Amino acid sequence: MSLFRSEEMSYYDLCMPRESAWEIMNELGQHGALEFEDLNENENVFDRPYASYIKRCEEMMLNFEYIQQEMARFECELVQCPSIDDYLENLASHLEVRQKAESTFFSELENEVVEKIGHLRGQIIAYEKLSSDYNHFLERKYVLRYTRSFLGEDQEFLAQNVNDEIDVEKEKAEGEDMDEYVASLNSGLNYIAGIVN
Repeated sequence: MSLFRSEEMSYYDLCMPRESAWEIMNELGQHGALEFEDLNENENVFDRPYASYIKRCEEMMLNFEYIQQEMARFECELVQCPSIDDYLENLASHLEVRQKAESTFFSELENEVVEKIGHLRGQIIAYEKLSSDYNHFLERKYVLRYTRSFLGEDQEFLAQNVNDEIDVEKEKAEGEDMDEYVASLNSGLNYIAGIVN
């Protein structure tokens, strides 16, 4: 055997029942000593028997890439198998303990990934909303501190709104618009003259 020529190979026709195709092909694929010839090369890709499975696999890959991107964004550790052999060994152990038809494993995994993706997206939306609300209230806090010079040094106003060590009281501000909350305080203005930059 040289670098440019493979070992002697034989040509076979392989016939199998559709119900057992997953188990047989999974077992043959682990040997890495087979090459399959495309008998439908002139047929449209979308008309082939397993085109839908290939599309589902591509969608799964997109979901996995999305999860990886979000994990990298939040600096989460990604644990991977050291090698493909370790992965196949872990997969075989899982399928043996699972005690179900191996052909149903992909559908079960697909449903689980879709469920996890939905949960993850919900958490990300909630996180982004909380971050936005936090920044919004932080901006209002700095505005109140800046306008303190115009409103005067009213101690009640300072204690309830712009204390130097605490944020705006969450209990009073929670579920209430900040403008309504500030308006409800015992503070007021008679006249303002000039231009505020």
